[in-house]
Amino acid sequence: MAKIKITPYLFLLLCIAPNVQSIDTSVNNAQQSIISNFPETVVDIHDNIYNISGGIKNNQTLLHQFQKFNIYKGEQAIFHDAGFTNTIAKVNGAEASWINGYLKSSADNFFLINSNGLIFGPDASLDVAGSFFASTADEINFDDSGTKDITSRLQTPVLRMAPIISFGFLDNHPGEIEITGHTTQLQSGLKVNHHQTISFISGNIDIKNKAYIEAPDGAIHLISVGSQGTLRLSQNDVTMDGFSQLGNIHIKSGAILNTSGLGGGNVLIRSNALTINNSRIQAVTNGSTNGGLIDISANDVLFSNGGYIDSSSNSDGNAGTIKIVASDHVTFIGENDSHQVSGIALRSLSTLPDAGDAGTILINAAQVSFLDGASIDSATLGTGHGGEILINATEKITFQGHSALGKGSRMEVASLYLFEGAGNAGSIHLEAKDIHFEGSGLALINSTTDGPGESGHVNITAHETFSLYGDQSGNGFGLIIAGTWLKRENGGIGGDVSIKAKYLDLNNMAMINTSTDGEGMGGKVEIDVSETAIFDNQSTIQVVTSSKEAFAGEGGNLHLKAKNLILKNGSTINSTSFGHGIAGQIHLEITEEILLIDSSITGEVSLDSNGGIGNLVEIKAQKISLLNDSKISTTSASIGDAGDIIIDTDILSLSGKSRIVSKTINAVGGNAGNIDIQTQSLFLNGPDALISTSSNGSGMGGSIFINAEQIDLQSGKITSESLYAPNTPFESFEHFQQSQLNTGDIVEFPVQNALTWYYVYNNQLVYMDQKYYFVHSIEELNNLIYQYKVNNGDVAWFMDSEGHTTQYVRASWYRGKGWTPIDKALTPFVFNSLDEIYRLSGDYGPDETLPYPDGARLIFEDPINQKTSLFVYCHAPRRNDVGIFASAVRINQFLIQNENQLTELTKQFNLKDQALAVLQREQGTVDSTYLLHSNEWIRINSVYSFDKPENAIARLSQTGDMADFSLNTPDQIYTGKAWIDRQSTYTINDISDLPSRDANVGDIAKLTDPDEAFHTYVYFDNQWQPFFQSGHAGTIDIQSSQIELNHHSAISTSTAGNGHAGNIVLNATNIHLNALSQITSESLAQFFGGQAGSVHINQSEGPGILNMRHFSSILTDSVSSGGGKISIKNSKTLLFNSKITTNVKNGYGNGGDISLSSRQFVLNKSRVSANAIDGDGGAIFIVSDYFIKSADTVIEASSERGNEGTVKIDAPDLDIDSKIMHLPTDFLNASQWMRTACTKRDSGNASRLVLKNHTIPAMLDVYQRSP
Repeated sequence: MAKIKITPYLFLLLCIAPNVQSIDTSVNNAQQSIISNFPETVVDIHDNIYNISGGIKNNQTLLHQFQKFNIYKGEQAIFHDAGFTNTIAKVNGAEASWINGYLKSSADNFFLINSNGLIFGPDASLDVAGSFFASTADEINFDDSGTKDITSRLQTPVLRMAPIISFGFLDNHPGEIEITGHTTQLQSGLKVNHHQTISFISGNIDIKNKAYIEAPDGAIHLISVGSQGTLRLSQNDVTMDGFSQLGNIHIKSGAILNTSGLGGGNVLIRSNALTINNSRIQAVTNGSTNGGLIDISANDVLFSNGGYIDSSSNSDGNAGTIKIVASDHVTFIGENDSHQVSGIALRSLSTLPDAGDAGTILINAAQVSFLDGASIDSATLGTGHGGEILINATEKITFQGHSALGKGSRMEVASLYLFEGAGNAGSIHLEAKDIHFEGSGLALINSTTDGPGESGHVNITAHETFSLYGDQSGNGFGLIIAGTWLKRENGGIGGDVSIKAKYLDLNNMAMINTSTDGEGMGGKVEIDVSETAIFDNQSTIQVVTSSKEAFAGEGGNLHLKAKNLILKNGSTINSTSFGHGIAGQIHLEITEEILLIDSSITGEVSLDSNGGIGNLVEIKAQKISLLNDSKISTTSASIGDAGDIIIDTDILSLSGKSRIVSKTINAVGGNAGNIDIQTQSLFLNGPDALISTSSNGSGMGGSIFINAEQIDLQSGKITSESLYAPNTPFESFEHFQQSQLNTGDIVEFPVQNALTWYYVYNNQLVYMDQKYYFVHSIEELNNLIYQYKVNNGDVAWFMDSEGHTTQYVRASWYRGKGWTPIDKALTPFVFNSLDEIYRLSGDYGPDETLPYPDGARLIFEDPINQKTSLFVYCHAPRRNDVGIFASAVRINQFLIQNENQLTELTKQFNLKDQALAVLQREQGTVDSTYLLHSNEWIRINSVYSFDKPENAIARLSQTGDMADFSLNTPDQIYTGKAWIDRQSTYTINDISDLPSRDANVGDIAKLTDPDEAFHTYVYFDNQWQPFFQSGHAGTIDIQSSQIELNHHSAISTSTAGNGHAGNIVLNATNIHLNALSQITSESLAQFFGGQAGSVHINQSEGPGILNMRHFSSILTDSVSSGGGKISIKNSKTLLFNSKITTNVKNGYGNGGDISLSSRQFVLNKSRVSANAIDGDGGAIFIVSDYFIKSADTVIEASSERGNEGTVKIDAPDLDIDSKIMHLPTDFLNASQWMRTACTKRDSGNASRLVLKNHTIPAMLDVYQRSP
């Protein structure tokens, strides 16, 4: 509006005329089209051309008035107004104006005013030098003077610029404007020049049938009023006074408002209801000028059936800003026939070095809804930054449903450029009373980065409830993601997700995820819930690191605060390292209760990780309850350590199959984490309720620290275990051979319902990054994704009936997936730069031409090492959308005709580790497949299926593993390279004696020095090879006032191999064991087992009672090595039908010592023993002020073949008879006062009650001492 030159004192009073309901638009009325009722206006008609001149001229303003003003198809109305700032054409007649022809004006601003209404037909065409204003206002005013005397105002001698135009409406039913386009084609008729304005100001406004309104780099104004009032219009704003209501605007049937140009222009809309149906508003920036503002304000705003706004940037100018304000609803819903969904696009599309940034989206309303696939996209595809999305609703924000192609309603501020200089993703800010996301098909909220740019942040504030639901049919996750995906170096930093709400509700596979797949750090998840957070039906929060490179970024941390936290029906809170990075931490701060029902809180290092490390899981709550099959766990299935678990709560309760565990799975693996529990009360209910740490290989089992006022185990268990078992019995040698996994074998087992492949190399499982498949039909090919974990770059070898082979390459990217056949008929395209190939990846619309055909081979010839890298250009359909995501996928699989070509492959190609070569003979049959591991080609053997990885790992052999046979076959021992017959076994005291000892292949040496790292050796290849050393179990350390073990409960440590069982330390005031409960430390290996741990019970403070009943036990047993020690110190020890033992059943160790110091020690039908078979018996030391045992209690320290042990009891009252005071025997003879004795009366009926061998009652007539 800057070019409108208005007199500050000029006021035009426009006559009021009644609305006309219809108008004759036929060409027969051509001679009547334009009729002036103003003497100064001259209308000259010539061949359907209306030349209009004259008018009232006042300085730079020209006024015309007409009785009728229509322009029919083929007609032209030309205003001769060159040199004027403003031309005003006012229609005072009784009918609306029909504009369907050509209108020309040379003035800076042209005003067409008809209070009865204006109708623009499909052939309407504007040729105006400046801006164009069409209105049904009753008066137009260029200043605030208030005068309505047109004569005096036209005689005003001084004219000056006025920045504001006001339009006055004097009727409660203002005239309407209708704009109709061509139904079959887009045609820009209503168009002004660059940087100019086109305005429509009236009652209801109806724009339809592909009507096209264009103001390049300029402005479009649509203002609809519904009553009397005055509006004041400036360049980018409007103020409205006195209107009791506004009118409605309908834009439909493919209509377009377009202000695109070198800088996207401005669009201003004001109405009661705004409906945009299968139509769009465009304000795209194509140059260096920044985009403008799309400003919409209405009571209700509806974009439907593909109605959308696009204010993106294609160049170095920034995209514009979109502002939508509604007092009631803002709704985007549905899609059109071309699958264009309703929504907002405000992207940065240029890859130029100084590309403009994506814009900002602001929406304020009572309710905001994006439904049935509607979306907001403010991503960057290049070097510009992504935009911001800010939505504020006083009531509710809803994103729900999905498109016909399955794309969920969503918002995106991602950074999609893969190369240096990529812009950062934008951020998302949502605030409302309630916020609800529901659906699946790509992320519902996406703030990821695909390249070096940083991922954006997501901030959500719900004053009541934030709910996130997946598809209720169970077909996909409802996902919020802020990840970083660049697999190469320089990956961007992941974004943070922050949620504040009164209530949090995640349901139906809802997921919140921050991930890193490269060098970038994963983003944080911060959740603050003032009341209850609920996760239901497999909903989850994940923080993940996936890169297998040394530069892998760390996973983000997760911090959740709430009053109550409920996880049920398979829901999880999870932190995982799938690669080389450190997993993120989990911190939960709950002021009241955490309830897990068949759900889990886990930190993991996955089996396909190659050095990732687990991290801390820390939980604080007033009460924590785990029900059914729930768990809190940290796990390492690879070489990295599992994380620690720290729990601080008043009440901790586990029931059913619930457990708190930290474990390692792999044979050559990391250490398990420690478990540290601080609580007032600990309850374990049920035989499967468990607190445990374990190691299944070389890693150490974690320790368990519990500080509790009360511990109550009802069949529950607290354990620390070293599980690796090197000794396995077999029925036959054939059975043994079939049970072993060898180098080149393939192992598959399900991971999240998809089969995952590993190959065996040197007795380790190695994850297969790229897999191969053989298929014989397209149906088999398409079904692979439902059977296997199919990765980007996997190859399916399609074998037809004639032996011809076609390779199908899997292109799998977040935005697109599919199988692409390699087109070998095309000549490969050669590149000298990898960057050139990588830059070919990206999104392509349905009408865009891709640079290379689908399946084309792209070859990079490395000028440095003179080797070739092979890529295939894959066109993958966009997920749940139209268009293509194209990517260059590196091929690491090759076809050869003989084994000699393996060497040629290595010389010719830049092969990645795990390259595959398929050997196909000339007749078309596949002979074998080879895999490259560390520059060594290994032949692929058989494929073995397992239900879980632990079962596959158990089939891998390590040095010192032994196979025992029940028949007359010699036992076997594994040397690390081969299985051989097991020979003699020697015991030595010093490792320096080994080299000088004569030995045969298969001999075993057992070292007794406990300070050596390895204790057992096998002789092979003229040297002593140390046995594989399994990890030690951890320590269990418990501090408590009261420990209750009932119904088969247990506190135990154990080892199944040559690692040591951990120690058990109990510091408790009272300990009660009942009904077959145990405190144990065991070494279970049949040969060369590790030491059993020690049990230390310290009850020196307070009354200190150890009460054992009904076959309970405290024991340390060892099958093939030394027994652990037992130490008990307290005030009172009571054993009833129970035992305290240390035993070595079949080994070279000595029985462990037992030390008991108790002020009162009572044993009834119980046992205390320290026995051995081959070694010496242990020593038993008992110190007690009051020592009482029944006659059938056994205390012994024996050895079957070694020296007997020692039993020493230090008790002052051991000679109890000397402490008994004897009563006098000269009793008063009172028989004379007694009646006849019972036996005298009926001695035949006398009987005796026999109480085993303790006592036999006297006859009834034998007098007894009084008590």
